[in-house]
Amino acid sequence: MDEKTLEIRKIVGIFLKIPPEKVVEATMIDRKALGNSIFVHRLYAVLEKELGLKILDYSNVNTFGDLLRTTTLGENSLPKLDNYQFQPSLPLQPSAPGVGIDLERIDNFSTPADFREDVFYQQNFSQEEISHCLLQKKPLVSFAGLFCAKEAIVKADNSYKGIVFKQINIKHDDLGKPYCAGFSLSLAYAGEYVVAVAIANGQTPSFSQKEQSGNKLAIFLALIAILLSLASLLLILFKFFF
Repeated sequence: MDEKTLEIRKIVGIFLKIPPEKVVEATMIDRKALGNSIFVHRLYAVLEKELGLKILDYSNVNTFGDLLRTTTLGENSLPKLDNYQFQPSLPLQPSAPGVGIDLERIDNFSTPADFREDVFYQQNFSQEEISHCLLQKKPLVSFAGLFCAKEAIVKADNSYKGIVFKQINIKHDDLGKPYCAGFSLSLAYAGEYVVAVAIANGQTPSFSQKEQSGNKLAIFLALIAILLSLASLLLILFKFFF
């Protein structure tokens, strides 16, 4: 086993909280094994920072063996972040609006010396998103909310699966409400958690206040998203008090 593979094993072992020698090809390193999707993203951020392994699509990497086979492609076989642009399969034509919901702990997001230079934040947020979050009173809460919304978007529309999170750019309207083309989004916070709901509405939404008020479908979907968020919050509060 070469030195680079040994270093990869060490990093994976740290995330799995097991000795490196116990990391074998069949060792699972997916979301379930790591405990949360945030740790999957953080693993690949560390691999890039420490070893220079830039793996853009790790959605199908389930085992340590999969990871090793992916790294043998070489950096030149992968699209460059600067030139990589994702175009979702539009128009969306689901039989019913796709709905995605995600829940994250805010303290799973670390505070680096410089958010703009940290690999994890570079991989998962655009410069515009980073600027927005840094201007908020609680940047980590804002970062957790955007990450949560991106997870919800992927769950609502699987054509986004495997896309670099920084390419799913979430903007904000004049009132601070988050939006992403083709989706109705709703975010809510409760204590240590943030919850997001995304509904694929199959169209590119308009974001002026006048147009929003006249778009009955958008309003209806937004109401559904809010109700789902409230239901999730109630479940969280129930766990806290009972």
